[in-house]
Amino acid sequence: MLEIGSTLKQLRQKAHLTQKDVAEKLHVTPQTISKWERNKSYPDLDYLVKLSELFNVSTDTLLGTTKPAFFARLFSKKKRGAFPMTEESVSSNERCKQVYIFSISSWINDGEWQTQRLQMKLQKELTDNGCPVAVHMFSASKIQQLAPKADLIILTPEYHFALEQLKKEYPHIPVVPLDRKDYGLLNTTKIIKKLNSLS
Repeated sequence: MLEIGSTLKQLRQKAHLTQKDVAEKLHVTPQTISKWERNKSYPDLDYLVKLSELFNVSTDTLLGTTKPAFFARLFSKKKRGAFPMTEESVSSNERCKQVYIFSISSWINDGEWQTQRLQMKLQKELTDNGCPVAVHMFSASKIQQLAPKADLIILTPEYHFALEQLKKEYPHIPVVPLDRKDYGLLNTTKIIKKLNSLS
């Protein structure tokens, strides 16, 4: 039997929302939220997705069936090579994992500034979540030189055409194309969610 009620209540309280607040956001009655929190009834799939988006958690978290996320698995892998130290929060004998964002934009255009903003926001969100990751951005012209040093490669939307080739050249490195909308809105929360869903 599902026991999502206590999780839902904790998430709601953590977000400083009342049952009425959540009900209004989901277009249901407060009594429905109350029943969900008391495990008297359960949200259907559509509402599970809406709840996961509202509280910024996976549906697995709501259902209590979480598995190690991509970054957790990334950190647990055997350390390889000599990666540069970056964040002070990382202990002296732990190396940061390297996330490289590659873009074909030139430095002077808006696309490159957008990628730079994405890189800084992604770095901050991962650091705030306790992930020992160093996020860098580079021109696509440097991909042959730098890609082998990456633990994760992210491609900006205009560089998607290189996805299959990079997967062939670097089969041991995850290569993730960014959704144009998430890139444009700098939706790092959704980007991290997508990365965490990688198997």
